[in-house]
Amino acid sequence: MGVSIRRTQVRDLQQIENLYEHSKVSEELRWVFSNPENPDELNSWVAFDEVGNLAGVVGYAISGYTYLGTTWKGVISMSWMVAPKYRGLLGIQLLKKALGQADFSFTLAGSLEARSLYHAFKLNYIRDANTYFKLFRPYAYMKSWQGRSLPRRIFYMARLYQTFLAGIPSLKESALQLVPSGIFPEYSESDSCFRKEMTAGYYKWLLDCPLHETQGFHILRGETVRGVAVCYIRKTSGNTSRARIVHVSTLDDFNEYKSVIGQLSRFLIDRGCSSVSILANQSDFRKSLKKLGFVKLRTKKKPYFINDRNKILPSQAILSEWNIQYSEGDKAYRDI
Repeated sequence: MGVSIRRTQVRDLQQIENLYEHSKVSEELRWVFSNPENPDELNSWVAFDEVGNLAGVVGYAISGYTYLGTTWKGVISMSWMVAPKYRGLLGIQLLKKALGQADFSFTLAGSLEARSLYHAFKLNYIRDANTYFKLFRPYAYMKSWQGRSLPRRIFYMARLYQTFLAGIPSLKESALQLVPSGIFPEYSESDSCFRKEMTAGYYKWLLDCPLHETQGFHILRGETVRGVAVCYIRKTSGNTSRARIVHVSTLDDFNEYKSVIGQLSRFLIDRGCSSVSILANQSDFRKSLKKLGFVKLRTKKKPYFINDRNKILPSQAILSEWNIQYSEGDKAYRDI
């Protein structure tokens, strides 16, 4: 069975939508696969069988990652889909195309079927990043899940109500302030842990998500920009909305994270959001969320795996403190 693999072109998007059985539409796919640094290109590979039928697709994102002044290029795979009759070797060939384009490769979560193939790519488990959640408006949150059974909605509410009882973060005076902005600023980010290097293109790409309302922020200390943050707001049933904190630049300590997450939470409350979720891994980041009354969703762990093929990355202890977030790949906009 002859299969050819090439870079994705815009004309392929309708066939890719068909492969996904229309659970992803062309507008969404055009955005997901667009190259943040060159939007006219698609960061994706497609495979066709000998008669021209689409057999599979895989996307990827390449970014810089830095620690203590050294930068490496890393690539993450995303939106990997293979037609059932071609699964197996073709899936491996597609993933190999995506993951062989940088100094190191990594994956974040993935289906059990996908994870069963990670060993073939020497993707080694590092740690579980965790999803944290806070409930702002219980009744609105219940309404947002209309269509699910009442017992299931009550189960969710009982499990998460403690986050509401923890209270809403107060806006105490802080040295850091948030200013809404869709323009990417120049700034010098903390180098206290292994982290992603945000760029103007990637910031814009996050804000261009066509499925949700998006909002970017500058994090200021006085007149100096210390970093950026990005939030998504998803409109849900019952005229309600749920939110996600997609990205927060690496900060110096627990108190700075607590201040920024608290201000973002207050912004989302003022926008009428019933809840917020966030992915966190770095220690001070996680501690700040716990202090603000967020709970860890134990069923929403997102393990990350790395292939350091050239043995150039810092130690596993450093990689375990990676400030990995929803801003990696296509994780941010899904399942809000």
